[in-house]
Parts: sequence; structure tokens; C-alpha cells
Amino acid sequence: MWMTEWHRVVFSDESCFCFSNDSCHVQVWHRCGDWSNPAAILECITAQKRGIMVWSAIAYDSWSPPVRIQGIMLAQRYMDVLRPLTLPYLQVLPNALYQQDNTHPHTANISQCALQGVQQHSLLISHQLNTFGM
Repeated sequence: MWMTEWHRVVFSDESCFCFSNDSCHVQVWHRCGDWSNPAAILECITAQKRGIMVWSAIAYDSWSPPVRIQGIMLAQRYMDVLRPLTLPYLQVLPNALYQQDNTHPHTANISQCALQGVQQHSLLISHQLNTFGM
């Protein structure tokens, strides 16, 4: 039954955390004389938000240590997490099913080569475990 498989699934993902609500530069454009008309104002973010990206993996009853990612997640940065942290974490979990999303760093050849021998599970394409009926 698919419910028992959930105990074996190890989810991993990264997330960005902004330092504050005003952590990005915003330019405001308006026509002369319309500066007080909210309908005539166009805001444009001109710089990347300041914050940190953190990666981690969780299972039914355990989790990996969170890792700070410098910059954006690229295939090589994913490898920097995968080899020293993810693979050893998966090895201590019996019958683990590794779940990750299908973003480029996760599906790149270098990542897939490193994951050879690891049982992977894609919820995005598995109709048996899809509880949303898609």
C-alpha cells in the first residue's frame, strides 16, 4: 500500500529566506504630476533580495543537517551537498526512496550519475502516490 512507502521517502529541497521585507531595492516610476495616484505608480525590483538559501532533507523520523548554499542552486553546488551529506544520509536509512523536484540542478547529468544506485522516487510522475488525482 502506498501509505507504507511514505515512511521510506526522503524529501530534499532548498529554500530562500529574506532578511527583511525591505531587503530589495525598488524603483518607483510615475508620470509627472501622478506621484500621489496609486494607479499610476509602477514598482520595479532592481536588485536581488538579500537573504540566504538553505538546503536540507527530511525523512519520516529523521533529517539531515541544514546547509547554507552560496548564491543560487546550480548543479555543481548541488553536488557539493549531495556527495558529503545526502548520500551518507541515505545510506543509513534502510530502503530509502529519495524524492527531489525536477529542477535542472537535480536532473543534470552530473547529479544523476552521483545518484546511480540510489532508489529515487518522483512524486511528480507517480500516479499511484498522487493524492491529488492529477
